[in-house]
Amino acid sequence: MKNIYTYGDQPVKRNLTVADLQQQRGKKKFTQVTADTFEEAAAAAAAGIDTISCGLNEYSCVRAGAPDLFITTALLPTEFIGEDDIIRAALKVMEAGSDAIFTGRSLRIIEALAKEGVPVMGHIGMRPRFSTWYGSLNVRGKSAEDASALHQQFRDLEDAGAFAVEVELVAREALLEISRRTNLVTFCLGSGSAGDVDFLFACDALGETERLPRHAKAFGNLRVLHEQLQQSRIEAFSAFQQAVETGAYPTSEQSSSMLPGEWEKFLHQLSKS
Repeated sequence: MKNIYTYGDQPVKRNLTVADLQQQRGKKKFTQVTADTFEEAAAAAAAGIDTISCGLNEYSCVRAGAPDLFITTALLPTEFIGEDDIIRAALKVMEAGSDAIFTGRSLRIIEALAKEGVPVMGHIGMRPRFSTWYGSLNVRGKSAEDASALHQQFRDLEDAGAFAVEVELVAREALLEISRRTNLVTFCLGSGSAGDVDFLFACDALGETERLPRHAKAFGNLRVLHEQLQQSRIEAFSAFQQAVETGAYPTSEQSSSMLPGEWEKFLHQLSKS
């Protein structure tokens, strides 16, 4: 664990720092998963996962579950409109202890955050929110021309001040060569093994996704447990409904009684009124 100060000037311990991720490029593989809850974050920390990605609204509970892990907070494109709104939100969550910010917004936004000393991660490759521009959810970088365009995007991100990039669905050979020519820390999702950090969504890794993406792998089977849990809910609610209909619930065990003699007094008072 490293002793550092957060952007909010608070002393904390962290398993990793931005400097660690940069210095270990090409030397050591790291892992990242998403987390939305305290329980998911705590499980990731207990399992030895290196880094966590979470949403802005989930940061507090995720940090509580993983107090010492490197956490990147994602600012989704539709959450904030103007540059000032994004910077304000980023600085606020960084003050709360986030270690980095992820954004899929423009280079101008990334440059503005980087100028404030915020570690920023961009997004390159298959960007689902912009898939209409590609015509489908295809892998990027399969042709030499497209791979060259991706390489230029890496250079643009680096010039804008980003320290890292999420690389989603990029041909592995393209990323292998680009990785040798960039200083960006690459967080890879469906882009082969050439990246610095292998990334999976928690729902995929835990086996909760009904239709698992081809690039992902389930390492658990929580979907079966969720189905069993839902069936248990249905059975319990059904039993409750039936018990009420038949008069089996509530019984004296679930009811309270008046003090001895008070019921008779109450009846007498009612009769007088």
